[in-house]
Parts: sequence; C-alpha cells; structure tokens
Amino acid sequence: MAKAIQRRRGTSAEHSSFTGLAGELTIDTTNKRVVLHDGATAGGIPAAKLSEAIRAGYHLIGCWDARAVLRPTTSGADAIAQAESSTNKLNYEHIDFPNAATKYVEFSFRAPESLDESATFDCEIEWEEGPSATAHVCRWQAEMQAQGDGDTIDSAFGTAVAADDTGSAGTRRKIKLTGITPAGSWAAGDTIHVRVARLGGHANDTLDVGARLIRATLFATVNAGADA
Repeated sequence: MAKAIQRRRGTSAEHSSFTGLAGELTIDTTNKRVVLHDGATAGGIPAAKLSEAIRAGYHLIGCWDARAVLRPTTSGADAIAQAESSTNKLNYEHIDFPNAATKYVEFSFRAPESLDESATFDCEIEWEEGPSATAHVCRWQAEMQAQGDGDTIDSAFGTAVAADDTGSAGTRRKIKLTGITPAGSWAAGDTIHVRVARLGGHANDTLDVGARLIRATLFATVNAGADA
C-alpha cells in the first residue's frame, strides 16, 4: 500500500466536547471506534463495533426447560419429575411421555420485532429414554400458531412437523424438527404458541418405555438489528 490516510483522532473525553463537520469521521482512541459527525452534535455519533451489533442470520430464539412448559388439559404428558444420575448425582427435571399414546406439552412466546416474518422455525427436542427400553425409536412432533391483537384464541395449529430419533440407555439425545410454519398471518409482536408431542401411537415409534422431555429450543432467522 503506497499511501496511508490518517483521520483526526482523540480520546473519549476529547470527543465529548468536539463537534465535527457534517459527514466527518474521527477516531475515538479510548474506545477504539469510529465516530460520525453531523456538524451539530457534540461528541458525534459513535459507531457500534461488530461485536456489539445483533447480526442478521440464524439465531437461537429461546429455551424452554421441562418446568417452563404447560401440560394441556386434553392429552397432556405426565407431571414434571426430577431425576438424579446414579454415580455423579447430576440432577435434572423432565416430563415423561408414556409409550403407545400421543401426548402433548405447550409453551408460548412473544415474537421479537427482529424476526424474519417470512422464515420458518426449527424446534430442537432434548430428551432421554426411560429405563429398561428394549426398542428405542421415538417419534417427536412440533406445530405452531400465531395470535395477534383481535385474533381468535381457539385457532388451529399450522402443519405439524415430525421426525424420528433413536435413543440409548442413559444418554441425552437431541433432534431438530425443521421448517415449522405457524398458522395465521403472523407479525412481529404476536404471541406464538408451540405444541410438542410424542407420537407414541405412530407405527414408527417403537420405544417401549416413556420418553423424557428435558428441553425444547427454538431457532429462527433474524433480519433486523434491534427490537425497535
């Protein structure tokens, strides 16, 4: 590089009383950032560093542990329980889904303004099989619906997405159900309801003991930098 360009620079304290020209860029040497000036604002407008910005793309939206989900009145999974590992005494909570039946849990959240409303959601199910299983395939399902101001509460869920996962004794399993679209014309700020099921009555589900739900995690695409 044959030429170097050095812009005006100063400490954060020096910037606080400095009013730059409209469109001028200076360097804050204390906070290691660029400052944009408009000809009127003392101190200018500091630019965010990449590490401070919310970057668009695929993000974890939230995690719901067993205690954070609701058991529906109709076809609800079993009550929350606590388990402890035999040797190292690791404790965790879970909700049991019995075999040979379809049972549900539900949870909801407010859709952030930063979510891409044209994108779908992915739901990762974290689970383990109950003790003494002789067959190990469990079929999980997730479906969603959106409700905004004035929408009918008793509304149908969107198209369900299901997938099979194979457990093994004493291991933590994760399976991601991808491409879930909430029913309704959802928008940022709507309440999104999520319903998770074990399809114990399905032919693919051969797990002959309970399936223990430990956590559900949602992922989606963010296309805005803030929830303004």
